[in-house]
Parts: sequence; C-alpha cells; structure tokens
Amino acid sequence: MDRKIQENYHSNLLLAVICLCLTLCAFAPFSAKANTDYSPIEPDQSAIVAYSYFQIDDDAFPDMSLSFGTFEQHIETIKNENFSVISLKDLKGYTKPKSQSAPSIIISFETGHKSILDKAVPLLIKEKIPFTIFISPYEIDQGQPYVIPWHELKKLERNPLVTIGIHSATYKAMQDYEDRADLDYAVSSAITRYKEVFNHAPLFYAYPYGDHGTALAATLKQGGIAYAFGLQSGVIHDTSPAYHLPRFTMTDNMGSNQRFIDTAYNLPLPYFDMIPQDTVLTSAPTSISFSVPQALHDKIDSLLCFHSGIGKIPTDIIGKERIHIALPDNTETSGRLRVNCTINAGYDEIAERQRWRWHGILHRINTSPALQP
Repeated sequence: MDRKIQENYHSNLLLAVICLCLTLCAFAPFSAKANTDYSPIEPDQSAIVAYSYFQIDDDAFPDMSLSFGTFEQHIETIKNENFSVISLKDLKGYTKPKSQSAPSIIISFETGHKSILDKAVPLLIKEKIPFTIFISPYEIDQGQPYVIPWHELKKLERNPLVTIGIHSATYKAMQDYEDRADLDYAVSSAITRYKEVFNHAPLFYAYPYGDHGTALAATLKQGGIAYAFGLQSGVIHDTSPAYHLPRFTMTDNMGSNQRFIDTAYNLPLPYFDMIPQDTVLTSAPTSISFSVPQALHDKIDSLLCFHSGIGKIPTDIIGKERIHIALPDNTETSGRLRVNCTINAGYDEIAERQRWRWHGILHRINTSPALQP
C-alpha cells in the first residue's frame, strides 16, 4: 500500500476521531435513569453492525492497523457477549431470531492485506467466525508484497466461513481516475478477473475510501454485484440502500474494545430521500437533509448531529419527519466531510445499557472527471 493511501487515510481518521469524541461528550449528560425505556421498531429486528479492519499488527502503516491483542479482545467479546456474526452470504433477508437479544455483526477486511494471514485469519477460523476479505485483483496480479496472493485466497475461498469480495482493480480514490470510463473499466475488469480465478461471479463490493456515486452503483448492479459497502458509520437493516451499506472502521486509534462493544449495540436510524445522494461531490454542499419513518417521529426531538471539523451543529426539523442540516460557510471545499447523527433510543433493560440510533454521512469533495456521467 503506497504512502499516498496512508496519508489520505490518516487525514480522514483524524476527522472521524474528532467527531466520535464530540459525540461521546454530548452523550455524557444523559443517564440511563433519565431516559425512557427502549421501544423497538421494525428495522431493529434486521439490524447488523458491520466492521472494517485494514491491517493487523502492521508497523509499516500503524494508522491503518489494529494490534492483534486488541483484535483478540474483539473476538473474546464476541464470545462472551454472545454476538451473532453473520456471513455476507446470509445477508439477504436476514432477520434476528426473536430469542436473540445480543447484537448481530459482520467482520470484513479492507484491501486484502497480507498482515491478516498470520494471526487474524487462523483465530477466526479456529473460533468458527465468518468473515469477508475484499481484494483488488490488479494488485495481486502485480505480485505486490503487501497483498494476499491468489493461491492463498483460493485456499481460503474453499472454507465456508470465508467470503471473498472485491474493490476496483486497484485500491485508489475516485479522484485518481482519468474519467468515468476509466473508473468503470477498473470495476468491470476486477469482476472479470475474479470470475477467472474463482469460477463464479463476485456478489460483494467495497468502495475504496468509501467513495460512492449513483452512476458507480449502477455499474456495480449491471456487473452482478448484490451489495456494496462504504466507510461511513451506521447500522445495516432490511431497508438500507443495497449499494451504500455502512461499516465502522477498526484501527488502533478507533478500535478499542470498548468502542467495539458500544458500536455493536447501536441501532438503525432508518432514513429516506437523502440529499445529496452521492458521497463524492464536485462542490461542497450547503446543506444535508433526509427524512425518517413514522416510527421515529416521536423520538426526533432527541436527534443530535456532529460535523467532523466543527462539532455539534444545529438541525431543523420540518414537520415530524424531515431533518435539515445547514452546513457552515467554512466547510472545507476539498477533502472529506463527515457528519454523524444520533437519536436517543432509550434504556434497554435486557441489554442493561443505553441505546442510540446512528446514521453516518460521509462526503468527499472533488472535481475529478470520473465524477461525470
């Protein structure tokens, strides 16, 4: 993985850490006793929290790595808390058993980095925990030393616990493509190469850097991809957009075992009519807006939103369903814009904890020709 990837990711990571700290500080004044009891809504029955790991115990790129000791703690938590780990193969139509009170989660690895092979993969297989590895085929064909080679991936793919998904042919940001056709070719060639190696089509895609657009989603759908994952935070549920599924990133800076537990217990904040729809934009938006379903109308007054560079920002509630977030004039005109919104879901007596509904929004501002239709 080159230095540019590390620098870009480190910059984005700092924004996410600021936003997370501000969110946790805002939650501090609320005690469990001060909140109403948790009242489930229908999407909660299909709620899944997905996690994205990059590297494990990799000193070369520490900002993108998680120590194996912390990863072991995550696995122990899964066992001790009775988390249900879902294979992506079982994502379609997933519903929790009514008797299950513990969270359902997904484990995934970004970039197919070789560092996961020595310890993380054997531990997951030993504990019979399903997981997904996303790969960039061209980097494997080049024999890059930092990625898992094809012969190892073929062995893993034969294990029913393992799912192999794809990125584009090379893991790079949308801004680095010459034009729309160049980006589409990077996706279609990755799909073709995957078919050649594994003798079946890939069903799962992860956007490098989380860069997403409606035109790119259409290309994925045409290529047979069933689900695509970003890097915005949030909770998957049965009405989540199939080509814009959220994940929480786990690194040493953002992957403590406590954060792993806290995020696992997050709940869906269902939304619709999101404006803007795309995550990669040619200019900074002046506002963000979305609507929530009727089941949340009586909870909407507890909504809080936080801007990655500013902190808590005011929101306007139009009627009982529409959230309008005016962005300040000093919003960065390049790089990333991250906004996290939460709703107080009440105190869960069974889980013995406060629950929060979470909707993460991630935008990259760039004028790349690849953004053009």
